[in-house]
Amino acid sequence: MKGRLYTMVMHVIGWVIFITLPAMMLPRPQMGPMEIPVSLLLLLLSLTALPLIAFFYANLLVFLPRFYLQRRYGYYGLAVVVCVDAILGFSALLYFNLPWIQDLFHGRLNIILLGTGYRTMVVLIFSFGLFVYQRWRLAEDAKAQAELSYLKAQINPHFLFNTLNSIYYLALQQSERAPSAVEKLSAIMRYVIDEGKQNRVPLEREVSYLHDYIALQKLRFTDNVQIDLQVTGDLVGKEIAPLILVSFVENAFKHGISMEANSPIHIALAVSSDHIRFTVRNHKFGSFADTAAESGIGLENTRRRLEIAYPGRHHLAIVENPEEYTVTLEINNR
Repeated sequence: MKGRLYTMVMHVIGWVIFITLPAMMLPRPQMGPMEIPVSLLLLLLSLTALPLIAFFYANLLVFLPRFYLQRRYGYYGLAVVVCVDAILGFSALLYFNLPWIQDLFHGRLNIILLGTGYRTMVVLIFSFGLFVYQRWRLAEDAKAQAELSYLKAQINPHFLFNTLNSIYYLALQQSERAPSAVEKLSAIMRYVIDEGKQNRVPLEREVSYLHDYIALQKLRFTDNVQIDLQVTGDLVGKEIAPLILVSFVENAFKHGISMEANSPIHIALAVSSDHIRFTVRNHKFGSFADTAAESGIGLENTRRRLEIAYPGRHHLAIVENPEEYTVTLEINNR
């Protein structure tokens, strides 16, 4: 609530400055033998600012997110041109219907149109800059939240207890798998803490992380759980936002495992030169809900991260039936 109020106040202050600054800083022109009153000049600036304010928020809230961000540049350019024409037309309409404006500009319409054009460009540039800033803040907030949530998920006592307990029994049995399990746990923690903070990581590292995560999870389950991970394509030189893929695998482990029934989990990653396709399919046991869980950052948070990291360049499909749950993520990685 406080954040919204602060934003509203800052916008109001900004528009007040935008309207009053020219009247305060620029020399006032002559209206006949007299200098035009400040109040009359403020009235003119306020009237001509009305369509500019509408254009600012239309560009910020509609044109940029729906057209520019989705790479529909033709629609975006058309929308901007239509708005600019409408703004100039509104200024001309004021000019022809208010005689005192004609007196102010000594019958020269081109002056008011030129001034309106400059102010329109200022509004366009500021709205674009604010949009970029908001996207950057949103990305940083989502990234920080994802890092915090994932770090908590990986370091929480349940995860450590389950994993260390499995390693403990391996050590008691003097199993040759114990050192490898310790190494994988260390690799997971290092990856989350170090590389989880990056905007992009090598796809090879993300896949390696998946292998380590699955290997540690296997320590906890019986032979009823069959995990099939298939990776096709060349991973070299490809990048991805970190900790994106694992959330779908976590969801499968949380809701797709039964100690009594067969619990196959099929994971497939197909990589081409500019495309990534990731699929996770598992059976459903108990309550399968799309919620954040102790074992992961949750699908909802992953959706938000995808919107920020790959706007208009990804497709997430979730198919659910009474027995199976399938998630397919496609990323255009150009």
